Amino acid sequence: MSVSDLCLIRSRGPSGEPLVRLGMPLVDDYLEFLEVGADRTRCSLRPMT
Repeated sequence: MSVSDLCLIRSRGPSGEPLVRLGMPLVDDYLEFLEVGADRTRCSLRPMT
């Protein structure tokens, strides 16, 4: 599958949350990983020392 074959698929999960997929399992898994890690209450930016 080439990059030009990607197709954005939007749907809803079992509890109503929006899901976005591109049709490539590795990319879809990565998008899910990013979604799980995007909890703003746990993210903090610290200046480099």
